[in-house]
Amino acid sequence: MTRRLFVLAIGLALSAPAFAQLPPDKALASLKAGDGLQVELFAAEPMLINPTSMDIDHLGRVWVCEAVNYRRKLFNHPMLRKEGDRIVVLTDKDGDGKADESTVFYQGEDLMAPLGVAVAKDATGPGYKVFVCQSPDILLFEDKDGDAKADGPPKKFLTGFQGIDHDHGVHSILIGPDGKLYFTVGDQGVKDLQSTDGKGRKWTTNYSDCQAGTVWRCDFDGKNLELIAHNFRNNYECCVNSFGEVWLSDNDDDGNQQTRICFVMPGGNYGYWPRGPGQTHWHEEQPGIVHKTLRTGFGSPTGICFYEGTLLPEKYRGQLLHTDAGPRELRCFHIKPKGAGYELTKEDLLTSTDNWFRPSDVCVAPDGSVFVCDWYDPGVGGHGMGDWTRGRVYRVTPKGHKGYKVPAVKLDTKEGVLAALGSPCLATRATAIAKLQVMSTQDYTAVLLDAMTPQDPILVARGYQQLREPKEPTPAEFGPVNKVGQAFRRAARAAHRPDLFEAFVIRMMSRSDFSTGGSPDAFKTEQFERDLDHVPASAWRELALWSGHMNVESAKPRLMSLAKKYDGKDHFYRAALNIACGTDPKRRDAILADFDKHFPEWNDTVADLVWELRPKSVLPRLTQLLADPKLTAAQKGRIVDILAVNDDP
Repeated sequence: MTRRLFVLAIGLALSAPAFAQLPPDKALASLKAGDGLQVELFAAEPMLINPTSMDIDHLGRVWVCEAVNYRRKLFNHPMLRKEGDRIVVLTDKDGDGKADESTVFYQGEDLMAPLGVAVAKDATGPGYKVFVCQSPDILLFEDKDGDAKADGPPKKFLTGFQGIDHDHGVHSILIGPDGKLYFTVGDQGVKDLQSTDGKGRKWTTNYSDCQAGTVWRCDFDGKNLELIAHNFRNNYECCVNSFGEVWLSDNDDDGNQQTRICFVMPGGNYGYWPRGPGQTHWHEEQPGIVHKTLRTGFGSPTGICFYEGTLLPEKYRGQLLHTDAGPRELRCFHIKPKGAGYELTKEDLLTSTDNWFRPSDVCVAPDGSVFVCDWYDPGVGGHGMGDWTRGRVYRVTPKGHKGYKVPAVKLDTKEGVLAALGSPCLATRATAIAKLQVMSTQDYTAVLLDAMTPQDPILVARGYQQLREPKEPTPAEFGPVNKVGQAFRRAARAAHRPDLFEAFVIRMMSRSDFSTGGSPDAFKTEQFERDLDHVPASAWRELALWSGHMNVESAKPRLMSLAKKYDGKDHFYRAALNIACGTDPKRRDAILADFDKHFPEWNDTVADLVWELRPKSVLPRLTQLLADPKLTAAQKGRIVDILAVNDDP
């Protein structure tokens, strides 16, 4: 075949719909659910087409972003749907577990293959706000009367995202347990991204500064924009559990089979760029790089979320759910603490013999059932598609479960707000958070006191994140707030999860207003070191990360005490120590100036710390150690490695 005919054939393949492998009913029969589970078809074409992402609101309705015009502008092709792409709302009116109605929330030429959606009910009244990710913007739609119809064209909520009509732009947005928005950006990066109020840094990230793919957080109104972590390749979606931990999947399988699951440490560099000869794929052999938690190999990872419901068996509670369109799987990753980090074991929850099954997202509904949307295509995207007329949504429940019964949300009572706060559905939880934010101190603290039950650690953690002190508290206000804090401490101790709660308390303190200072006079080294013996390594990790926000005088003694807890094996802990030292050379040098005095003996554990932290104060000592006859050849080789990665001339 000539080159011209080959290009023509490829063009036709990308512009003509292929014949579907299986109609919806037979595609359902090709699916296999995990032990004790069942899968049902919730909706199929023509109710929805080409779903890239979804969210589920507090009423149990499924909001889907469609991408019929996927990659048309990028390749200068005519639009397949001239009216533009759509956001559709799927509703099960009779509760039988099948959608009866598909409503077009919005369609327009300004909507072109969106890759993320988050739905938020207003705190009062019937209205909604809907956030949609589509480079170069995150768009904000409003529906003030709650009729599931956008009031008009969207507003630009945040702008400056690269990768227009591209898989590696902005995607995945969610409302976290703190009421903030979280989202990811692929390695196309951002240019002049800034908070909605025009305050703070204008961010530009790309390959040249080794930022690449990124994870972000901002207030619900777009203020206080924060870069959480960087140097991923194409982190399609992130998720946040009730304890504030951020996780994501990262895609680099262009023949590399290097897709991965990452536990995200704020400030972390996750090693994608730059590439050089002889280097490993994620540069984990180099200092300053946070390791992945699990390599998943071949794949095209898409949606990810935490399961914090009770409908599925107990073993899934608090675990990661993840879809991968490459091997066509819905998986559960069971999380096990390991030092300051974690390890994962995989369990398949949904697989298919139909090679058109392309799960693109996963969400948890208000009743605790799990929804999976299916792009349904011979390919996984990657700038092309073979079909633009089909799409499906499936629902996973325990075997024998009947119907789709969505709990009513009643925010006019304390019990109703508490029930919504404890919902496994992010949108339902967000309604409670929004309500709490407009309640008086006495009213919202009364709700939070009832949330402090050790029988439900997830609810305890969610409740504590809503605690706020009035700017100028009166005695009547301070008392209830203080009472909630005391109740939280009792509940946390009784919950028997020190690996989560000890780290959670420190994480929340590090994000509070008083975290950036701290008087050095208040720090007593001996007491601090004694306290460290009574908390798990996950708490040491969070203490180290907190130190990264403190002034040098406060951070320095804390970090030296924490460094002494390194066991010579825990690379997650070592990475946290490195993050705390910061990227400013002056700060790092000041913190590590006396490193040698704290570690007078040389051994493999100290060598690990020196390799990771790169204290300049140790450099003169290294040349002496090379001449030490007591050191083995391997130990001297390690010293050469340390010198090789040090950037001091």
